[in-house]
Amino acid sequence: GVSRFDILLTVLHIVFGQPVVGVAMSTRRADTREHVGLFSTELPVIVTPQPDSSFRRFATQVKAEIRAVNEFREVPLARAVGGMRPSAALAPVSISYRRHRPLPPIPGLQVRVDRMMSTLAIRNMVHLQADDAGHRLHARLYHNLATVDRSTAEHMAESFRSALKTVAADPDIPVAELPSVALVLPSLATVAAAPANDLDPELVEQVRLIWTEVLRIDEIGLDEDLYDLGGHSLTITQITARCRKRFGVEVPFDVFLDDPTVTGVATAVSELRA
Repeated sequence: GVSRFDILLTVLHIVFGQPVVGVAMSTRRADTREHVGLFSTELPVIVTPQPDSSFRRFATQVKAEIRAVNEFREVPLARAVGGMRPSAALAPVSISYRRHRPLPPIPGLQVRVDRMMSTLAIRNMVHLQADDAGHRLHARLYHNLATVDRSTAEHMAESFRSALKTVAADPDIPVAELPSVALVLPSLATVAAAPANDLDPELVEQVRLIWTEVLRIDEIGLDEDLYDLGGHSLTITQITARCRKRFGVEVPFDVFLDDPTVTGVATAVSELRA
């Protein structure tokens, strides 16, 4: 009664001992099926097994929770989670999962698709990337070297494989009997947004007003992500042009990749004017 993805997510909760796991979800709809671009978000799936729960029972619980959370997939993170730096992850552990069918033959061409392509960078501690081809499941475990060393990551991967084999053989095994790896979570200070106490409040307000003019949104938080607010390349061009006119500086495009917030742009303007 559960999908292969439900099983992977359940094992992830158990092996890594995390009540909250971030799940990458598609936001593509029928009307955007043919559009090119990134249509995705991340949702927190929060679930904890009962002390005497079997894997089968817990997997059913996880299935119900992710389907309940799925209703909110189109809500931008920056609008749903206030006071959080946009580059921070929602959970220390996350998963992305793709299912695909074999490509149809294209006469005269040999086609190969790299479905596991990654920047090799993650925003949290551990991220599992899974590609489901139906007959075979290929997965990679990425880890943040600042918080998880290689030997620990290898132990995590082996524990994950072991747990999958165990539940495949006996779905009614108690959750308490499955392997688990304790993660030492970083303090909140490492993920919370640092206050911009050294920035001129007037400068920050001027940048915020530029954003409200370009995006046509009256209320914009200082740490809200430009892209979550509907921004795109043309928006960036308009913001940089107004910053050039108002402050006499050229804000580099990289700023909108590294920290696409009012605070990030204000910081860049302040440094360029120094």
